[in-house]
Amino acid sequence: MHSQGTEDRLLELLCQRAIEGLSPGETGELRILLKAHPEVDPEQFDQAAAWVDLACLKTESEMPAALQTKIAEQAVAALAGPVKDDAGRSGNVVAMDARRATTRRSAPAWFAAAASLVIAFALWMRGPEIREVPVEVERIVEVAPQLPPPEQRLASLEQQAAELVRSSWQLTDDYADLAVDGAVVWSAQHQEGYMVFRGLPANDPAQNQYQLWIFDATRDESFPVDGGVFDMPADAAEVVVPISAGVPVREATLFAITREKSGGVVVSDREELMLVASVN
Repeated sequence: MHSQGTEDRLLELLCQRAIEGLSPGETGELRILLKAHPEVDPEQFDQAAAWVDLACLKTESEMPAALQTKIAEQAVAALAGPVKDDAGRSGNVVAMDARRATTRRSAPAWFAAAASLVIAFALWMRGPEIREVPVEVERIVEVAPQLPPPEQRLASLEQQAAELVRSSWQLTDDYADLAVDGAVVWSAQHQEGYMVFRGLPANDPAQNQYQLWIFDATRDESFPVDGGVFDMPADAAEVVVPISAGVPVREATLFAITREKSGGVVVSDREELMLVASVN
């Protein structure tokens, strides 16, 4: 005689398998329980679930009454297939109900589950037509806040920051023939800064980009802080570029602009060092 607990677990696993499937571990557990309960036909649960699923389908026209009756009879007959009672006599679930009522042992829980599926199917056969109810789905889309243009952010920083590092760009000897000017503005307190350029030649982003390097007195000068890569559009009178420092800059001493391959580099060889801005 098997415990009620194992029968309940078997019922749970069979229902779950028929409705949504089992994990590999649950499949192994079900296999063991089925060996302990050879009287249980697991296929009946899958068939019952399929019948109820079929019953819930919306059809273009009502199912003929004769076909409804035939399907319902087949469902009941399949679920009430040959089994053995406690005395070993053969029969089906419906025919044996009277005999089982005289015994102490009630029908296994899985019979009740299978029967409930058939009842659900039968109620659908004579119940009202299933109607589709429109469901409104609310879509939540996160929209990143739009930042003001760099010119406005620079003006705001100049008004709010109590202390600012401000230095003009100077051309290096190799690029002294260019007509470039502008300045860099940096706030250590806000860890925010901007570069202003006038006359810096436009670049082809597919070939090369400008890159900012920030020398910090608290760090090894051999490894300046990467301030980000940027492009220079053609025919722009003045361009304001935000600084994107990869790490905090505590005490800036020098800002330098190099021209590097597209995407920038981790360590610059400084062969194309074009502009510098020294902090006094």
